[in-house]
Amino acid sequence: MDCGKIPDGHFSIAANQLRIRAIRENDPNQIFNPRLPQMLEELGWAAYDEQGNLDWVKSLQAEEYNHPYYSMRRVWRGLSTVAPSKNFSPEVSGWDSDYYPLSVKPDKKLAVTDVMSLHRDHYAGTDFDKSASTHAGLFGSPYHLREGKHRARNPLGEDNLHMRRAG
Repeated sequence: MDCGKIPDGHFSIAANQLRIRAIRENDPNQIFNPRLPQMLEELGWAAYDEQGNLDWVKSLQAEEYNHPYYSMRRVWRGLSTVAPSKNFSPEVSGWDSDYYPLSVKPDKKLAVTDVMSLHRDHYAGTDFDKSASTHAGLFGSPYHLREGKHRARNPLGEDNLHMRRAG
């Protein structure tokens, strides 16, 4: 996986996760504390990729809350939206997958409105679209209230605001 400087004209997305994997000493496209590899070794945390580079993600055990799709699904959506020609799969092998590149060249030049749309995206039109499932909120909203300790309270006194769909 390419893990250096993001080229001009490329798009990159980081969704609550570490995205730079390989820490390559003497690479002019990477800036990091020169003692980093030694410090990770001393702590017993150092992990290496198949090419022998220090793997930042595995070294820090950045396990995305122990689920590969907590962040990776958002990375997939961002990359596949700006570069659909790449045909990225939404499936990955695990929390430490390096399947998605750090950056891609978009299929077309992005406008500010394109980037704004990515921030509002809820997987509409994909298999992960909550608005088309029983997980949707009121009127098919991708937002829904959670049950449990922090559930919302109705000002009229009812504890649970969940509504069942008719039919």
